[in-house]
Amino acid sequence: MDIGKAQLLTIGWITPGPKWSLPLQTHPYHEMVVLCRGRMQVEIDGKKFAGEAGDVFFYRKGCVHTEQNDHRNLMAIYGLAFSWNDKGIASMPSHLRDSRGRLRQLGQWMHEESGADMRVQSGLGCEIFRAFLAEWLALPDVQEHMVVEKVRRFMRGHLSQPLCLEDLATAAGLSKFHFLRVYKQLTGRTPTEDLRILRLEAARHLLMTTNSPLKIIAEMIGLGDEVHLCRLFKSHYSMTPGDLRRSYTKSASERN
Repeated sequence: MDIGKAQLLTIGWITPGPKWSLPLQTHPYHEMVVLCRGRMQVEIDGKKFAGEAGDVFFYRKGCVHTEQNDHRNLMAIYGLAFSWNDKGIASMPSHLRDSRGRLRQLGQWMHEESGADMRVQSGLGCEIFRAFLAEWLALPDVQEHMVVEKVRRFMRGHLSQPLCLEDLATAAGLSKFHFLRVYKQLTGRTPTEDLRILRLEAARHLLMTTNSPLKIIAEMIGLGDEVHLCRLFKSHYSMTPGDLRRSYTKSASERN
């Protein structure tokens, strides 16, 4: 998409009161809301969202939307109105996460460049707006990679438990089949294959750093029994757990 053809119309810093709400409405331009503080409820073309700090909402030109403040946790947002006739924008999600905080920072800089009428006229302000759009367009890919890191943290924290694909998809916050497709696309492995590798890496670490019996290690990493552990370990590392432990113990002794 050609960012140079996008035009920022207005940008405002909005901190409404606890009873504030926006009635259902539509506009002949695009809008974006960057939630910097607090919480809000958003509805876009009939789909409802519960927003919290770091969320970004995109209202396509012509979509029906509404907003409501959370009186217990008042919201503060940057609200942008812009025009952009690129058809590719239709594929952008209505809800994303500003996981790196860059949109919030760029929003602040743009707002500082705007005048009393909330319009950005300076060359610097326009450059910041283009950087803002570039960061926003990259968010879907960033978030997909964060899914992998999030799920791997979940896996490492639950190695001893019997995890299934549904458990991992739930941890990712995605449907099972979408999660499976995205994960394999990003890592080259299925989630269950990745889980098995993480378990074997944990077994390898325990073999080198503890004197725990194979039976205990197998239970700690969720591989059931030592027979299963030995079979998978040899297939992955081309040596048995005993071979690794003896080799590591011998090397450590020689170093000392």
